[in-house]
This record gives sequence, structure tokens and C-alpha cells, in this order.
Amino acid sequence: LKYFFDNKILIIVVLILSIVFGKIYLRFFTVPLYETEASILPINNGNSNNEMSSIAGQFGISLGGNKNKLDLSSGHLVPEIVKSRRLAKSLLSYNFDTKKFGKNKKLISIVKNDTVLKKFSEHQIRDATKKVKRMISVKVQKRSPILILRVQGSDKYFIPKLLDAVINELSDIVSQFKLSQNLEKKSYIGSRMNDVMSSLKVAEDNYKIFKQTNRKILQSPSLIIEEQRLLREIELQTKIYITLKTEYQMAEIEEKGNSSIIQILDKPEIPLKKLSPKPNQIYASFIMLGIISCLGVISFREWWSSNVESLRELILK
Repeated sequence: LKYFFDNKILIIVVLILSIVFGKIYLRFFTVPLYETEASILPINNGNSNNEMSSIAGQFGISLGGNKNKLDLSSGHLVPEIVKSRRLAKSLLSYNFDTKKFGKNKKLISIVKNDTVLKKFSEHQIRDATKKVKRMISVKVQKRSPILILRVQGSDKYFIPKLLDAVINELSDIVSQFKLSQNLEKKSYIGSRMNDVMSSLKVAEDNYKIFKQTNRKILQSPSLIIEEQRLLREIELQTKIYITLKTEYQMAEIEEKGNSSIIQILDKPEIPLKKLSPKPNQIYASFIMLGIISCLGVISFREWWSSNVESLRELILK
């Protein structure tokens, strides 16, 4: 307490300077960081496909699908797409309005802090892609299929637009995959329909020939059994054809449909608070540093005043 009251002016000055330096540090040496988030729900229609595949499997045919194959629209793979280089690189060509760089500027120019250069090298594109990937994060819920997408940046008005672009690009990538998968599926089903139709025609021709050559079927048990076998073959091929035709029509409806693969539950909003830096922590750090420095100065002064004579005698000797 004696040291405190003897040096109270020094302590007060140091505390004031600590607050001033903290204010200067926050104003000129820190970059504000904001974060916005959105909730999305990936819609996977794989269950209906699996049901149709199981029905087709009862007739001994395969629709070319694999029930154990993961779908790009599943909650397991969407986070990987969000953090992929493909998505980040696609975002570089998007145009945004920012407070710092102005209107209608490409994301690569914003990330590279260069709005003058029109063409970027491959090295610059890869570096910008890495920076965009670091801005984006995704959180997977343990007991829910809902995914939380987050984007961080220094412009609180820009990052919600960037997150909207992330969701749009994610939906486009998944839709393109589903379309290519659907076209491949239609091609396979079309070829199987042609094969089944040929088998059905052969079965019908065999039955026609059988009926023409065997007029007295009821008098022969073997002919009755043979007729039933031919009828079963026609019925089987007909059911297979109907199943394939139904699946083909469903694929066409899915191809021409406009339903979204990604449903947005909560849209990104302009953040109200900074993620960092936190002023209270900065001020507390500078005050603690000031107090420690002040205690060091006071301790050194007291030690010097107590040992200055001894040091002089030591030097003179």
C-alpha cells in the first residue's frame, strides 16, 4: 500500500495510457471479423429409388443403382462439397458489391485485394481458392439432418451475400450431379426396356404358335402345363416392362422437375456483433500489461534507491 500511494500518480498515468493504447490498437491495428450463418436441409430422394429398385429386384432385374451408394445430396457428403475446391473455385467468378471495393467486383479481386488486374495466374487462383475455403465452414448436427453453414469476413454487409452464393453454388453442383445420374439411369432403363420388349414379343409369338398348333389342349395335361408356362412367361415379361416403364417416367418427371435439392430453413442475415476483436478483452490485456510494467518500474526504483550506494562503492573499488 505504501508503494501504491507513493507512486499513485505513476499508476494512474500508466492505466490511462493503457486504455489509450488499447483504443489506438483497436482503431488502427485490428481488422474486424464478422460471422453469418444459415441453416439448410439437404433433400435426398434415394428412398423412392430404393423402393423401386427393390420392386424391380423381385423380378430379377437391376436398375443400375446401388442402395449402399452415397448420394451427393445426403447430409454426409454435403459438408465435403461445401469445403471442396470445386465450390470455392466456382465462387471466384461471382460478382459482389462491397463497401471497400465498390460494386460488381469479382470475388477473386476482393480476396486478392486487387480490383485493377483483370486476369489472374493459376497460382493466384489457387491461393484465392484456399482463402475462400478458409472463410467457409459447416457444422453437422449429431441428431438432425440440418446443416449450419457459416461465412466469416471483415465486411458484415458482404458475407451474407457470399453465403447466399455458397448455397446457390452448392445447389447447382448437387443438381448437376443428379441430372447426370438421372440421364445415365434413363439410358440404362431404356436399353433394358428394349430387351424386355423383345423378350415379351418372343413369348407372345411362342404362345401364338402354340395355340395354332394345338387345338385340343384340354385333352392333354402336358399341353395344359405348357400353356400355363407360356402364359406365366408373358405375364412376367409384362410386369417387368411395366416396372421399367414406370421408373422411366419417374426419371423423366424428376429430370424436368424444378424442385430444389437444398431447402433453406434460415437465410443468412447481417451480423449485429463482431466475432473479433472483443474490446473488453483488448482493454483488459493492455491494462494488465500496464500494471505489470508499472509494478516492474516501481520495484526497480525501490531496488535502485536501496542499493545505489552499494553499487557506487562497488564501482569505485
